[in-house]
Amino acid sequence: MPTSHTPELVSGHTEQHDFSYEFLILVKSNKPEEGFEKAEDLALTVYDALMEDRTLDGTVHDVRPSGIDPAYSGGAENPQLYWSAVEFVFRLQRRAKRT
Repeated sequence: MPTSHTPELVSGHTEQHDFSYEFLILVKSNKPEEGFEKAEDLALTVYDALMEDRTLDGTVHDVRPSGIDPAYSGGAENPQLYWSAVEFVFRLQRRAKRT
């Protein structure tokens, strides 16, 4: 789910929209080292896929990384749960219709 944002008027009738998305990877494992490694590897796989084509085949103006969280454990409450995350800003530009 994207975070809320305020469009920016960049020139004339062109609006720029920056949507932030965080991709959270959850892994269940009985082995801590495997859980940490798998969560981080999957998060970085998402990172690599999005950075490979930063316009997503022309769907967006640009994709920019804005955060990487290394793997964490679920702590005492969820000792078999491990997570990692990557966050990106997807920039869209559109021309507002003239009335």
